[in-house]
Amino acid sequence: GEVASNGWKTGYIIALLIVSIFGIGCFIAWEHHLETKTTFPPLMRLSLWARANGKFAAMQSIAFFEWVAFVAWGYWATLFYQNYLGLTPVKAMLRFIPMFVSGATCNFVVAMVVGRISGSILLGIGCAATGAACLLFANIVPHATYWAFGFPAATLVVFGADFVFATGSIFVAKVALPEEQSLAGGVFNTVMQVGGAVGLAITGVIADQVTQKEAKKLGVDFDPRQPESVQAPMEAMLKGYRAAQWLSFAFCMVSLVLVVVFLHGIGKVGKSPKAAAAEAEVQKVPDAETGSTRTMTGAQQVKEEQA
Repeated sequence: GEVASNGWKTGYIIALLIVSIFGIGCFIAWEHHLETKTTFPPLMRLSLWARANGKFAAMQSIAFFEWVAFVAWGYWATLFYQNYLGLTPVKAMLRFIPMFVSGATCNFVVAMVVGRISGSILLGIGCAATGAACLLFANIVPHATYWAFGFPAATLVVFGADFVFATGSIFVAKVALPEEQSLAGGVFNTVMQVGGAVGLAITGVIADQVTQKEAKKLGVDFDPRQPESVQAPMEAMLKGYRAAQWLSFAFCMVSLVLVVVFLHGIGKVGKSPKAAAAEAEVQKVPDAETGSTRTMTGAQQVKEEQA
């Protein structure tokens, strides 16, 4: 909308917005009709969002806001390195290498601890870490050493993406009905991708408005719809980037509040490697009452022995 010929008042922007809202409303109404009034299976049961007393919907919201911040951070950090500092794409890429190392480490850590500690702790750590990365870039000193702002931000930002994605994927599959698990996973992934797109749109609007406002203070008539005509002053550009990162930080804090309020009691969402192996192990156990044998998992055998 900001770069359209007449901003948000442009005809096709208004038309597409109305059509989009109408389409979403029709989809929800039709799915409700199929679920409650017919025997046809809906594409997405609306009751799915109420699973675990609404915790399923809360998890979707957390993932949405987390991905808003995560995707937006990467976009505006890239513009900061290339447009403001004037780095080449290769040099900018090198500054994101800690993300790959941190991401691989996070995947290993999640696999080890997801069955040992509460899922809310993992989600909280992830949201706080991504928020810290956004906060670092919201206050970044342009000519400070990379190790002061860039390195810790690139290291921390991935914690949110990996912790929320892994923990959330397991949680939504756990609370959904068996026949809904693939749908629950699909909804979870879709919500995150939509969050990323929304994050770029919203932070882009804020960054353009702040840049334009700051440019006018400096006597430059900058128009984000025609950036090639008049270049925004570097100071104004930096304040626009910082505003976008502040907004991303706010979204992370929203997701963190949702974790604390709605998911604080979810417990362990996964299983420890030992418990998973015991449950997967299948044995033939003699039945003393009938004299025959029966097939049992290792977990069932342990429970009967304890009883």
